[in-house]
Amino acid sequence: MKKAALAFLLLCLAAFSSSSNDSYPVPDLYSFSLELTVPKTTIRVGEKVTFTAALKNLTGKEYTLISLQQVVWLHILPEGCEYMPIVVSTAYPTTIEPGGSITETRDFQTTIPGTYILSSYTSEFGVKEGSISVPPGTIPMFRYSCEGIPITVVAEDE
Repeated sequence: MKKAALAFLLLCLAAFSSSSNDSYPVPDLYSFSLELTVPKTTIRVGEKVTFTAALKNLTGKEYTLISLQQVVWLHILPEGCEYMPIVVSTAYPTTIEPGGSITETRDFQTTIPGTYILSSYTSEFGVKEGSISVPPGTIPMFRYSCEGIPITVVAEDE
């Protein structure tokens, strides 16, 4: 009788754990991608160009991303300069729909010719599915970046 009860309990436990694994598939590095939209890499002084960075959800699941800053960053700075974000202590939950994206857009226009570097990255963020509660330290953490793309600004007469 004890063996039958134990076997039944193990069977129930196996069924429960397999169903909770189905309801919380752990995302991996390939669940998301960070992509830059760069309409031009050479522009004229005074010309306005819009760049976009998008963190895309490549899965069929809705996730909540938890970060200490905004998730997606997009910068265009003179060559040789670096941007240092300020970290705050407030968590920002952001929902990303199945197949959806989180975007950051930056308009760029300058009167100074030269080379500028367009870059994008994400803050480190944790991922959980919906409102499922998971133990601290078990939420997968991710960070993505795109290599800097040189943007050349030329004088109007060039």
